[in-house]
Amino acid sequence: MRAALSPRTGLVSLASPQNASGVAIPPLALRETVALMQEICPAAYLLVDETYREAAYAEDPIAETALALGPKVISVSSLSKCHGAPGLRIGWAITRDPDLRRQLVVAKFNTIISCPRVDEALALKLIERRAPVLGERRVLLDAGLQRTAAWVRANSDFVEWVRPDAGAVCCVRLRKPAFDDSAVTRFYDAAAAKGARVAKGAWFGDEARVFRLGFGLLSIGRVRRRARRADCCLERDGNSRREALMRRRFVTLDVFTARRFAGNPLAVVLEADGLDADAMQAIAREFNLSETVFVLPAQNPAHRARLRIFNPVAELPFAGHPTVGTAVLLSRIDGGGTREIVLEEGVGPIPCSTASLDHERGRARFQLARLPEEAGEAADAETIATALGLQPNEIGFDGFRPSLWSAGISFTFVPVRSLAAIRRCAPRLDHWEAAFSRHGRSPAFVFCRQTLEPSSAFHARMFVPHLAGYEDPATGSAVAALAGALLCFAPPGEGEHDFVIEQGYEMGRPSLITLSVTVHDRALVGAAIGGEAVAVTEGTIDT
Repeated sequence: MRAALSPRTGLVSLASPQNASGVAIPPLALRETVALMQEICPAAYLLVDETYREAAYAEDPIAETALALGPKVISVSSLSKCHGAPGLRIGWAITRDPDLRRQLVVAKFNTIISCPRVDEALALKLIERRAPVLGERRVLLDAGLQRTAAWVRANSDFVEWVRPDAGAVCCVRLRKPAFDDSAVTRFYDAAAAKGARVAKGAWFGDEARVFRLGFGLLSIGRVRRRARRADCCLERDGNSRREALMRRRFVTLDVFTARRFAGNPLAVVLEADGLDADAMQAIAREFNLSETVFVLPAQNPAHRARLRIFNPVAELPFAGHPTVGTAVLLSRIDGGGTREIVLEEGVGPIPCSTASLDHERGRARFQLARLPEEAGEAADAETIATALGLQPNEIGFDGFRPSLWSAGISFTFVPVRSLAAIRRCAPRLDHWEAAFSRHGRSPAFVFCRQTLEPSSAFHARMFVPHLAGYEDPATGSAVAALAGALLCFAPPGEGEHDFVIEQGYEMGRPSLITLSVTVHDRALVGAAIGGEAVAVTEGTIDT
């Protein structure tokens, strides 16, 4: 800096954080710059572009403005990417020098190319709401940063970076010797072919092996897809970078509960592009949870994602706790808050409402894509009682009798008279086929009116022969189909009604599932499933 300054210098221009990299100039370096200018060119101004200064990540502290360094400092900024409003190309200059301020105002009003008054009015409204707007932006920027950081870590043999201090972009460098000059050229050619748009280092005065990567204006789903495309472009010695293609992020959650180690555990594999059904089934067997979800790009661009759901032995067209858990996770990845998204499953598009409770917990509610339908005739009470280790007179209550219903998956609904009876259920596999396989294999959803929680409408257990221990702690797809049994045997009145079903208590994994039904002219016209979920673990899996 000393070598670049002279008594003739009138203006020194810096950016902090820097536009291409998001890296801020340390406060000490800025103070030293001001001191050098006072020594060598005391009449000069220091202009600092601080566009990204307030675009910190989540709860990271916001750096002090350079204006505090002295009266000869000018701070410039704009709405742009910091506020998430790139269409409003409006900026401002701030100075403590009154004479310079007057000159800037005159210059503004004499500028031929200027912003329309409408844009200025919109910008003013945005600035008036800057606190909540920037609060939401910081959460979203942090989510994009974390995803980008995970991508850099996963490919650390091939790329390196300096983590940005703020903003919506970063710089990544292709490592030597993994990339020689010809490999760098092939990387950019492959990136263009894959649609992974990156800014070459030459565009902003850096070497060719450096490229700028943006993450702040994209949804997290798009950030992930762009990162996957970039993975395809990483080469070493002219060969495809297979290791990066094989590493996928996963998150486990406990669903239908507000606390960890309760509810129904779920694994969600993100960036599942390229996995075939056999690979997904193998991963589901490895997790060995009741369900594992694989998140894919939605077929309809207006939808959030397409889900494929597997239990340890087969793919399912629909399941309740995977829908709730995945909706909560995707909402968290997208920045939290309250959101409306649509998930594509085997039964069709499923509208979901989500709300964040904190960084780890959220709530989701989804409308049934298919209202429940009767799926056949259940076995007689004696056959069912034998398969469950009960007496025939313990089957049925308040007009309920065994029945088969499906809202995408068929279940046999078994009403029992008491909480004591439901606790004594002991499935007998030698009698299971006769009781629950008359119309294909059907899990048994056993329920009673007596409950442990005063707010619950029913206490339930779900028995599924292929699961470890033969029992599921929370079954949203069964509760969805239960709406059909309710309308058949104990129809509620007109309007919307909520029923809380408690499940999993006998397993030590208490779960609470909310079933909402809407009745019109004594017919079921709508139904929804809701509940909470909490993230438990995160990691990567190589495929």
